[in-house]
Amino acid sequence: MKISDIGALKMFEAIEAWQADPNLHELTCSGGGGECSGVKLIPKMMATANHINLSGQEGSKIVLECPNCDFVQERVPDCVYQWYIDTHMSHNIPLGQVVELEITEGFGADAIFYGKDYNFQGRYGKPTEGVEGDKEIVLRFVGNLRALVVGYSQDCDGTPLYCLSNIRVKYNCGHLPEKLGGNMAETINYKKWSEFFKTGICEEDLKVIEGQLVPLKYKSIFEYEEMMMAGL
Repeated sequence: MKISDIGALKMFEAIEAWQADPNLHELTCSGGGGECSGVKLIPKMMATANHINLSGQEGSKIVLECPNCDFVQERVPDCVYQWYIDTHMSHNIPLGQVVELEITEGFGADAIFYGKDYNFQGRYGKPTEGVEGDKEIVLRFVGNLRALVVGYSQDCDGTPLYCLSNIRVKYNCGHLPEKLGGNMAETINYKKWSEFFKTGICEEDLKVIEGQLVPLKYKSIFEYEEMMMAGL
């Protein structure tokens, strides 16, 4: 894969991943004098046309901006993008992409906890017998369902797998700090807030809905939950 093929949103993600990796040399400000020495640059998407096509990745470019001063670095080193391609690009469907998944009777069901105040309207499935109050509701989906790609994972043989949800939050597929209960805490929180959540979906089972790509708004489910509690 060439750098020019990964698209603006992936370039944005590549810079964020590079800046967050403790094993890599950070991209820092060189235009703010001593006050900005060592300050991490952040990616910013700038329009190059009157209309930005997020699905087609056209009409924009990525620059680096200092959060403390007006310094803008127009060029991002190619090594940042090449590193991201080599380490993160085994998945072909971008985060935020709307996909369609066909679910059959034998596909299985996800257990989703909505809380005692959730008003179930039967839009996507039917609760099992005996579910009441604040207990867990199990839905069995049958038919075609559309959802967002919110995270990546891999099978034991390295096959790329996808995590789906209906909320615009990036799913942390890696190991979480023990104080948060590990990866299970992320999963439980997703099930609490989302109407559909599924992990481990193969690319061949997903149909990409062209022209529908929704940038993920929050970096993790914990940030999303905090904002929900704050009413933001």
